[in-house]
Amino acid sequence: MRETFPDFEIRDGEYLFILPTGCRNCVEQATDYLSAHLDLITDKYQATLVSASTLKRLPSNIREKVPNLLCDATNKLDRMSFGIDGVSVLKIKNGRIVACKSMTVEDLKNPADFFVPIP
Repeated sequence: MRETFPDFEIRDGEYLFILPTGCRNCVEQATDYLSAHLDLITDKYQATLVSASTLKRLPSNIREKVPNLLCDATNKLDRMSFGIDGVSVLKIKNGRIVACKSMTVEDLKNPADFFVPIP
């Protein structure tokens, strides 16, 4: 991440990833839901990370609505292996990944419940 986003300081907290991997339908549904409910992610995450290819599928005004959006113009993010897929959250503590969760088909039944902090 430091190579791709050199000006961004990694701090403890949660990071939202929107990756094109995993269940394509789930990613599309979750992305549509997030687009309509950006308040769920604003101020909850240290950053929201997307690749340039994923950004094309999001609303054009997402940069204005999500101030902590980081876009990987190289699309390397799509090929990195964090053990997560699709719409996911990584929790960082003391500079290390301590927990993660990826949205599942079950989570799509009530997406708002997915966007709660990881204990």
